[in-house]
Amino acid sequence: MALGVDAVAIVHLTFVVGDTSGFALGGIGKVTKYPKAIVRMLVQGAREPEPLWRDRGAEGAPAKTGMAVTMGAEINEHENQALGEALDGGIDALMARYRAFK
Repeated sequence: MALGVDAVAIVHLTFVVGDTSGFALGGIGKVTKYPKAIVRMLVQGAREPEPLWRDRGAEGAPAKTGMAVTMGAEINEHENQALGEALDGGIDALMARYRAFK
């Protein structure tokens, strides 16, 4: 089955803790986690045996918005915003590396 495309891009996205703030001891206290994204990408041409381009780990900066863990309970009210910021940072890092590659 042919896809009828010139190339296929495969992206692998991982979120990790990029930074933390606060303090907790034995579950007592509050810690805020700031995620960052690691973006891996492979672009495979339809007729080329080797990838056209590959990046094995563009790491973005930690998000400015954090996700709090208070007394052991995760507070998810800012999760979408924090992960969105982390993703933007990861894509920015990937694009900077792509421009350097060209």
